[in-house]
Amino acid sequence: MERGWINYQNCRWLGKRDDSDQNPFCGFSIGAVDGCIYMLGGFSKASSMKTVWKYDPVLNSWNEVNPMFVGRAYCKTGGVSRGRGGLTPLQSAEVFDPQTGLWSELPSMHF
Repeated sequence: MERGWINYQNCRWLGKRDDSDQNPFCGFSIGAVDGCIYMLGGFSKASSMKTVWKYDPVLNSWNEVNPMFVGRAYCKTGGVSRGRGGLTPLQSAEVFDPQTGLWSELPSMHF
């Protein structure tokens, strides 16, 4: 049996498994920018992850992009939500520039 990705809204096959399937993880966040989907962080093997994956639907491919500065699991994307730090409350935040592919740290957010 071949394993891969399926769109559950229309049961359409999206493609085979790829590099993003290397390690099982949960608690990641999803964001969309410029027609691409980004999968950020998550929790694997008892630690928060810094990894970021980008899915390009035109190319039907996942690629790992520059990691975040801090490992984050169950975090918020697309804005700031006070008191939602994931597994461990964090006062830090980061912003991603899809044009450069780089992360920048934002000023500390005090609770």
